[in-house]
Amino acid sequence: MVPGGLRPGPGRLATFRVDRINSPTPTGAQAVHRKPPGGNLRYYLEKARAEMAPTYRADVSLHLPVRQATTLLTDLMADSMLTAEGEERCRWVSHSDTLDWLTLSILRLGCEFYVHGPPELVDHLHAITHRLGRSLQMT
Repeated sequence: MVPGGLRPGPGRLATFRVDRINSPTPTGAQAVHRKPPGGNLRYYLEKARAEMAPTYRADVSLHLPVRQATTLLTDLMADSMLTAEGEERCRWVSHSDTLDWLTLSILRLGCEFYVHGPPELVDHLHAITHRLGRSLQMT
């Protein structure tokens, strides 16, 4: 951790990946030791890593009437779009979020669905499906 960094601000520390430093050059400057915000280094690093996670917008057809989907997705509709695809289906283009959170958001609806994209979400869902299948074979 170093003070300042890519997102400088009062009391903010920045993290850098050491494996991405190409040619380190000693400057003779010394960093001032200080405690991380909140006093807990592990918590700070976990939070910083989560903030750097890539985000995506899910494009999913839901086997739900648009009215029911609107009710179930109320807390996620701020930057989303929901359109009817007939009387019993709708299409949801979600807010931007991590693959894990988009997966949970879709699965909590309790309906059949079809993922139009992004490909990363499709791959993520396949990986989870395989992991669940393996865990069921162990019992």
